[in-house]
Amino acid sequence: MIGVDEAGRGPVLGPLVVAGVRADDDTMASLTSWGVKDSKLLSPKRRAELAEKIRDACEVHTVVFPAPDIDAERCHHSLNAIERRLFGDVILMFDDVTDVIVVDCCDTMEERFGSLLAKEVGKEIVSRHGADRAFPVVAAASIIAKTVRDHEMACLSEGAVARWGIPTGSGYPSDPATVRFLEAFGPQDDLPPFVRKSWKTVTRRGQLTLDAYDE
Repeated sequence: MIGVDEAGRGPVLGPLVVAGVRADDDTMASLTSWGVKDSKLLSPKRRAELAEKIRDACEVHTVVFPAPDIDAERCHHSLNAIERRLFGDVILMFDDVTDVIVVDCCDTMEERFGSLLAKEVGKEIVSRHGADRAFPVVAAASIIAKTVRDHEMACLSEGAVARWGIPTGSGYPSDPATVRFLEAFGPQDDLPPFVRKSWKTVTRRGQLTLDAYDE
């Protein structure tokens, strides 16, 4: 079985990361015994530990889609369409795919998302809401995607501290550190390239609150 999931759909900073994990029956049993589950239910330390185990036991592929590319694509496509294409890119990285492919559906309609993705990759797709909680291999993909994005954000934040003296936070508009980072730039300032300029949060800089709009 191949599981596919993403991390970083909603943040205003940093990349969107999509991960795919392939596991056979024996490895699937190992994933369960290790306590692999939806990455949001795990601490950063536990995610990192499990990510290492998953990479050792499974075939893993990732796509890191940076903020400027997200902005460029959003001129022509919805976020769902962008994510669907990235899911397809990851699926096609696996050779000789005869596996069951399960994806965590971002669309409100599971069947629509699965059908469109199936046409793009030429493979049968099982598309489910909450697949990262129902399928260990999708949970494994969510852990890989989250750890990759966390690493990317840590590097971006380190660079932001070195250049502007302020960390980025997690990149989510609900994060006070991220709000402070965005408000450090005036309306006429050039925003860093890792800011998703097409997000409504950015157009409302200076009026942000801690419950700011999260796309």
